[in-house]
Amino acid sequence: MHKLISLAKKGGFAVLVTLIFAGSALAIANPSAVPNTFSNLGQSIRTIFNVVIIISAIAFVILFLVGGIQYLTASGNEEQSGKARKLLLDAVIGLVIVLAAWGIGGWIISQFTGGAITTQTIPES
Repeated sequence: MHKLISLAKKGGFAVLVTLIFAGSALAIANPSAVPNTFSNLGQSIRTIFNVVIIISAIAFVILFLVGGIQYLTASGNEEQSGKARKLLLDAVIGLVIVLAAWGIGGWIISQFTGGAITTQTIPES
């Protein structure tokens, strides 16, 4: 089992290195309809940051909905009702943390990269 995991790690690293060098060696042109979200390091950081924030916010909204459903289906059971309330509270706290991280992180990234965090251009046809 350990050999299989080790082999998978080495294989994954090899694929990553191959993709990095193949992209630069082949100099593949970017199609005109695809936005340049990874055109430079600053834009790449902005894009990755936005994706992580969106995924985190969606996860906490789903947790909030699950907590609400658990609370509604608790049917007066104090233990289940308490667990559901705790899940609801944790989801709200998590969502507040994600929103704060989005605001603070967006400001920090804009200070380092010199641009707004939500700048996206739509290519004209």
